[in-house]
Amino acid sequence: MKISCVTYSYVAEPHDYSAEAEHGTAEARVLAFVESVVERLDGGLLDGLEFWFAHVPASTLTPLLAREIRRRLSAKDLACAACGGSVGNPAADPDGCEMWFQVTSMLHAPLIAGDVVSEGLDELARLCARYRVRVAYENHPEKDVAEILERIKGGNEWVGVTLDTGSLAQHGGDPVLAVRQLGDSLMHVHIRDVPAVGSELSLPIGSGIVDVPGVVRELAKADYEGWVSIEIPLETDDPSAAILDAASLIRRLCDR
Repeated sequence: MKISCVTYSYVAEPHDYSAEAEHGTAEARVLAFVESVVERLDGGLLDGLEFWFAHVPASTLTPLLAREIRRRLSAKDLACAACGGSVGNPAADPDGCEMWFQVTSMLHAPLIAGDVVSEGLDELARLCARYRVRVAYENHPEKDVAEILERIKGGNEWVGVTLDTGSLAQHGGDPVLAVRQLGDSLMHVHIRDVPAVGSELSLPIGSGIVDVPGVVRELAKADYEGWVSIEIPLETDDPSAAILDAASLIRRLCDR
């Protein structure tokens, strides 16, 4: 499995790309953010970054800017693991939905991890096939695999699941069991930890109630070859050190 970091972990940092914002053009601010994250996470522990859509907004991203982002990732031997966020409802707003596929395609990401709307699944699968980009629903309110799969009507070759370990544990579910039960529907993983059932607060990986060794062990048993994206959206602190600690932990677990 490959290890990445979700840039949503840096949600507490300002990311104003409006024309009125200071400190250069929107394009320059996007690149400055990417460069900052890449430098803070340097050290060879990560294989890629997963970009939250708010950090690579469709209103700002151009083919030229996307190429420069890819170049800066490649310089550190990193890939764009995925893009994260809602694509909206393709049945109600096909152009708005397609816009996020275009962003993902420009960054050469293979997958979008985020929310989906059940009534738009047929249109969503058609967009996936057109752009050769999969969409993996990220669980949030669900407490078990049955509820997750119900959201995507069982899924298909293009639409599957991003398992958010923290959200499932928050709602009383078992992330280890979920890996086992999801099988081929599991397309992507967000490793997140929470302090207790009922709490949405994120903690450094391994310090909460999520059985991280069990999740990694189950992924290995399933011969999972996808991405494991670390997600630690701390409310105030810079998450970089916690992300690198989590990457080191996951690598050690993979070597066992």
